[in-house]
Amino acid sequence: MNRDTHRYTRELSALLAVMAFLVVFPAHAGFTFLTVDYPGVDNSAGGYTQLFGINSDGSAVGAAQINGSSPTIPFRYDIKYHLFTPLPNYSSGAASYTFANGINNAGTIVGGESENNGTTEFAYILKHGTFELLSRPGSVNFTEARGVNVHGLVSGYALNDSDGTYSGFIYDPVSNAWTNVLPSMITLAQGLNSHDELVGNVYENAGIVCAACQAGPYGFIRRASGSVSIFTVNGVPTDARGITDTGTITGFIWLDNSIYSVGFVLQAPTRAGYQTLSVPVKDLVRVPGANLTFPEGISNDGTLVGSWTDTSGASHGFIATPSSQ
Repeated sequence: MNRDTHRYTRELSALLAVMAFLVVFPAHAGFTFLTVDYPGVDNSAGGYTQLFGINSDGSAVGAAQINGSSPTIPFRYDIKYHLFTPLPNYSSGAASYTFANGINNAGTIVGGESENNGTTEFAYILKHGTFELLSRPGSVNFTEARGVNVHGLVSGYALNDSDGTYSGFIYDPVSNAWTNVLPSMITLAQGLNSHDELVGNVYENAGIVCAACQAGPYGFIRRASGSVSIFTVNGVPTDARGITDTGTITGFIWLDNSIYSVGFVLQAPTRAGYQTLSVPVKDLVRVPGANLTFPEGISNDGTLVGSWTDTSGASHGFIATPSSQ
């Protein structure tokens, strides 16, 4: 199974096939939105632009395709100067594509390197122009890095060969230690701040998270102590993606039986265990004109990065800057 199986922004065509309308939903009044499209991308031919990670020094990372049959281009984006810098692809004849998911303030980048037409994936750390490939023990075919913090700890998720489920992880390159996080059907670990607080989501069957809880995704925050809070936003399926050093979380929720998505920004819960958090409708995040909005990262000043789709199903990156800046 490759990374696209659980990367929502690559499932857009299937979602849009059942959408015959434009959802009317207000854009968040607290943000100024900028669409980011990689130069030369042809959306009408299957090209796309996606942003995933952001640091506090004004850099974001993502991936693009010029068209549906062209190579994937990992890139770094300078938010202040609106400049794209293509990142190196991992040098392997068997590689299908290399993509960038996370970046820290030191410029270390993490992501995934897919081989054999997507049947095998390795996580990587790209530091000072040098790749280090990673494969979590117990996962021969799939390990993906999603985030990296100021201490160099890496977050991500990996396939458990023993039973076909996916576990989140935190990897420490210094000690070469892997910590599995919240085993579930699929646990995706992504945002990791300077306090080693981790956010992501778990996918569980009905009745697992709580007696009345439905099957689907639930956001989580795991603190360095190991304490975990699992939550939904407004009682609907929830995916947490990024976290600041002060505990502000972003991600997205699924509405109307998971037909469309909008983003959220909220303060991390402090109580362990399952809980439902509330965000007023006016404060949910939607890129103007978007059918689907996927915030993927947040910097310490509150700037969001992510992807959105238009009415034709084309995927674009976005930067959302707090209006107070």
